[in-house]
Amino acid sequence: MNHKFLPTITLDLATLEAIKSGELEIRPGQWCEMPLTRRKGQFISVRDGIAYFSWTDQKQSFEDRTQRFCRAIWHQRRKAAGPVTAVQKAPASLQFDTVRDWFKNFDTFNELSA
Repeated sequence: MNHKFLPTITLDLATLEAIKSGELEIRPGQWCEMPLTRRKGQFISVRDGIAYFSWTDQKQSFEDRTQRFCRAIWHQRRKAAGPVTAVQKAPASLQFDTVRDWFKNFDTFNELSA
């Protein structure tokens, strides 16, 4: 299936289940909305049957929302990458201390240095 951006998707139970099961494939970054709270967020990924979103606050600027989404994507994907790749692909807005602390706790790195 070709991915394409859709108008903001309302996340009712049926839609959320379709996303989690892979029946509805959407790209990371697709805007979604919770029907009751009207809260909007960007889709990140589905992993182990759980759909992840980067929820936004209406008062956030475009830059803040974008940086939050980039950090959320990085956090979701960092465990699949090796430590060097994860550090190289960290968003510029991620503070050095966060990257350093994560790198220190990276399982593979700890196993190699033991």
